[in-house]
Amino acid sequence: LRFWLLLGLVFFGTLGAVALQGRGMTVTEYVRHHPPRLSLLGGLALLYAFWVSLSAAASPLPWIAWLGQPYSQFGALMLLLCLGGAALYARHAPVELVIRACALSTLAMFVLAAAEAVGWRPLAHLISSPRMTYPAVTVGLRQHLGGWFAIMALAPAFFFRQRPRTLWFWLWLLPGLCGVALATNSAATLGVGLGLALWLLVGLLRKSWHLPLLATVGFAVSMLGLPPLITALNQALHLPAPQFKDYRSTQTLQTRLYLWQAAWRAAQARPLLGWGDETFSSEVYNHLSTQEISALLALELGLDKGYHAEPAWPGFYLINPIKKDRRFVHVIYVHPHNVWVDELYAHGFVGAFLGLLTGIVYLRKVWQQESSALLPLLVAV
Repeated sequence: LRFWLLLGLVFFGTLGAVALQGRGMTVTEYVRHHPPRLSLLGGLALLYAFWVSLSAAASPLPWIAWLGQPYSQFGALMLLLCLGGAALYARHAPVELVIRACALSTLAMFVLAAAEAVGWRPLAHLISSPRMTYPAVTVGLRQHLGGWFAIMALAPAFFFRQRPRTLWFWLWLLPGLCGVALATNSAATLGVGLGLALWLLVGLLRKSWHLPLLATVGFAVSMLGLPPLITALNQALHLPAPQFKDYRSTQTLQTRLYLWQAAWRAAQARPLLGWGDETFSSEVYNHLSTQEISALLALELGLDKGYHAEPAWPGFYLINPIKKDRRFVHVIYVHPHNVWVDELYAHGFVGAFLGLLTGIVYLRKVWQQESSALLPLLVAV
């Protein structure tokens, strides 16, 4: 569904923008009045898009590389559509509409996450797909939720850099920060903490430190207060117990080290064009030893080190001879959970370099057009 929605947005949005700009003109007159101009940033973005397409075409799994896995559908076509959407947004951005949409979606996700954490299941009657684990947003079960809140939490610092702090600002900022605190995800918490520190530093330099200080204190209070509050509500209502991740746990980091190692080895095997988008789940186990696979799956499932893995398509048997335990597991890793390593894996070293160079040129253009916007942008990122 999101593939067709994004396709429709780019296609009909482009047609609509052209129609508004060329009202009363023929196609020939429009082209004459709006000749195509290609900047350095646009040229690099096009070159990167070309390399993404080349990587997908040359992939050992081209169908998956173009369309993505059936459970996520974020292959090269979706990435190209996102680049098209970004280009469209850059020229004809309905900023007020974007602000309201982001604020409302962040608020809605926080309400759902809080309800799931307390123990209610508001979406249980809607989600019955065998491809989806429900509850998908339960705290502790989906770490992606913490990452999503981390992306949204500090974006208002950029969007409202020259706007008055209206109700939309608070409806966006507060649920985002509280959502990160609720997810108890170490990486998301660290990322938002660094962003808040940079925001506070910028505020001190510009003598406008009150808001970032308030946000930092509020985030700290929500980190300390929300998990015990949710637990107390859960116990009072006698609902299924919430699952909060221990910040001291390194389990997630250890599993991702194995994924990064597999992606790096795969990138070295195909350094020019890479393997294509969303093919990682089909290749990850081919670039790990049996011992590494055993350790990875044991960490992922919270088992002790006494288990060893034996291939059993499409997954593995995990066997512990001492406990006489034998279980079949099928764990799918769609991405290596590191955007830099993922770029190397999917598009090769050339594609990763083009993507990085495009980002650098974009930041340079932001600095040239509005130098005061660069630091708020970095805070948001």
